[in-house]
Amino acid sequence: NGGMKMEEHEPTKEEIAEWRAKNEMLALMMTDRQVARRLKAEWNKASGNAGSGGASANAGELARWPEGFSVPVRSKRGQLWPKSADNPANVVEPNQGFLLPKVELTLPEKAVEMLAQMFTGLNVGSTEDVERALKVGVIPAVKACQSLGISEDRLVVFPWVKRSALARIGGVEEDTHYGALIEAVVFPKLSQEYKKRKIVFQNYRAGKMGTDNYLQMESQVAEWLIARESETAGDICFSAAVLDLFNGFCVDASRYETDKEKRLVDGTCYLVQQMLLTQSQLQTKWEELHWWMPGDRYDVEGKARFPSSLFCDVYGDEFRFAHAHTADASSYGSVVFPFEMLY
Repeated sequence: NGGMKMEEHEPTKEEIAEWRAKNEMLALMMTDRQVARRLKAEWNKASGNAGSGGASANAGELARWPEGFSVPVRSKRGQLWPKSADNPANVVEPNQGFLLPKVELTLPEKAVEMLAQMFTGLNVGSTEDVERALKVGVIPAVKACQSLGISEDRLVVFPWVKRSALARIGGVEEDTHYGALIEAVVFPKLSQEYKKRKIVFQNYRAGKMGTDNYLQMESQVAEWLIARESETAGDICFSAAVLDLFNGFCVDASRYETDKEKRLVDGTCYLVQQMLLTQSQLQTKWEELHWWMPGDRYDVEGKARFPSSLFCDVYGDEFRFAHAHTADASSYGSVVFPFEMLY
């Protein structure tokens, strides 16, 4: 066609600034380079060219589920990711008393209903919108698992709410830091879910996760998240996680592996805590796998040094959202999101 191709024009500083002014909340999570890539993707999509660099997947790929796949109905354990010979970070043998629990999973339709009940005013869209969001988010995860030799039966599928929608529903400013957004809007709902299980929700990072000096999402994770938000109508997206692939790996060790294997996206607290809104049965007692969230960097002193990462677990009758040093390896597994670009 006669439309402008991506490579024919590089966004100017003025165009980048204009985009930031129009998209304040998204811009908070993006560098100028990422904004430039986003602009080129938008221009390319408008011109009708294929290969948007992160916007929407190929329609043919999304028309049907991969042969033999169905959304898992029960959590499943599996083999560990093989540690690279040149990985210098700490890995320990998984403690057999702290493994992923084998439980029934909440299926997508029910999970969407749960979110709609939790968040008044949530626009989940039509049945077709939900089905498309499910395929857009999950088919790339299935493809990644198949490419990497990971059983797709290990996927935990869940819906999550876009940042703009959380801000609107929570009545907070659109430029609110994602950590503060989670604290203000998601944690109260998660606390209610755990209360049903007679578990007290405890945020040990309360008041210390709402600025970049305390908490930063890894740049590549932020870019991936923004691309996923752009793919669906309405307020929700779907993703799929593998929970025990890095059981026994410290955060430094798992990040070393995901830096090399781009089809594994580090789990950010923005998604992991939302996963628990509809899949809280996966963390209900101490003798279960505890979760690292390696997609976020954390500094308990708010000095932007980031020696730590966030984790969550259940200790006694208490759900804990806290932090520990990225070199610590114990009964924890880094949550990752397999994802293979289909375009």
